[in-house]
Amino acid sequence: MIERAVILAETSVIHSHDLPDKLRSSLPPPPLDGHDLTLEELEREHIRRVLTKLDGDKLMAAKALGIHPSTLYRKMQRFKLAQSAVETPSDGAIKNA
Repeated sequence: MIERAVILAETSVIHSHDLPDKLRSSLPPPPLDGHDLTLEELEREHIRRVLTKLDGDKLMAAKALGIHPSTLYRKMQRFKLAQSAVETPSDGAIKNA
């Protein structure tokens, strides 16, 4: 699909309208504030959303993201998600910050 989009794109940048309808319908919505996110910001936000959706279950989040749990832990450390996105209160329940 990417190769086809590169060939058929009218400019040197591939836009969502250059992609097949099936792929476009699964794209996340653009950022609310309208600025372009870096790949790192996009990855951090996606991991944060998955963790929030799964109530902080890191093993399930890693599976949903298609990565090894150790990779998820490293990314959480790099993006400082362990403290800011999901916290574990003293009673053991998962809480979203």
